[in-house]
This record gives sequence, structure tokens and C-alpha cells, in this order.
Amino acid sequence: MLTGKSGVGKSTILQAILGFVIPTEGCITVNETELNSKTVWQVRQKIAYVPQEPELGEGSVKDVVYFPFSLKANQEHSVY
Repeated sequence: MLTGKSGVGKSTILQAILGFVIPTEGCITVNETELNSKTVWQVRQKIAYVPQEPELGEGSVKDVVYFPFSLKANQEHSVY
């Protein structure tokens, strides 16, 4: 669990773990895998991230809920 007051960097840490933000020094390791341009997708497949202000897109609720399962990385998890 990651907790702290507003503005102390919780979201930035999560974004760095997902490879959205590049650290200026040091390295990030997730489950013994060092995060870099070659491993970022491998790491992302093991993490779920919901931003504070998610963009739900347009369409019906069903369209929005099913959209992630249309992505190539998630097709094996299809709920159709």
C-alpha cells in the first residue's frame, strides 16, 4: 500500500514503476525485473493502474467496460 499526503509523489512513483516517468538516477526493479525500455511491457502486464482522473472515453458503459479486452495484450482474458 502506498499512502501519504496530497502532493508528496505517490502518483509519480506509480507512473515511474509503469515506465511513464524516467528516473534521473537509480533504477526501478519490479519482481526482480529491472525496468528499462526492453522490459517495460513485461512489467506492465503484471500491474493494474487506474489514474486518479481516468478517461473513460465515449460510448455505452458496455463499450467502456469491454474496451480493455479488445487490446492485443488482453485478448487471452476475453470476457466475450
